[in-house]
Amino acid sequence: MEAMMGGTFDGLRELFGYNRESYFFDQDLRLKREYQEQDMRVKQFMLYREDVHDLTKLTTGKMDSYLLLALVELGCCLDLLVHGVVHVSLVERLDRVQPTWLLYLYVISLAEAFVYLFLSA
Repeated sequence: MEAMMGGTFDGLRELFGYNRESYFFDQDLRLKREYQEQDMRVKQFMLYREDVHDLTKLTTGKMDSYLLLALVELGCCLDLLVHGVVHVSLVERLDRVQPTWLLYLYVISLAEAFVYLFLSA
């Protein structure tokens, strides 16, 4: 009876212990894999942040280069609006009457261009 109990006990110990080393090895690999996944996610997030930073830097760099051109155009519009030479009168030249509505359209378009360029600068 004692031999039978000893054999059963040894058999049970062998049954539960045969895969113990592989189980702990697998758990160690699983833990390392999870840590590696987490590190990769952090690095990926940092790459996204770097991409966003590069895009915003590119946008502000473009706006800095466009600013000079917008200011030159703004100065031209202001000069034309204040000192522009457009003589529209009802004086007949070669049997044609120069309409006053043309002056209004000219001034309105210049004022719109001035406001647009002022807002862009």
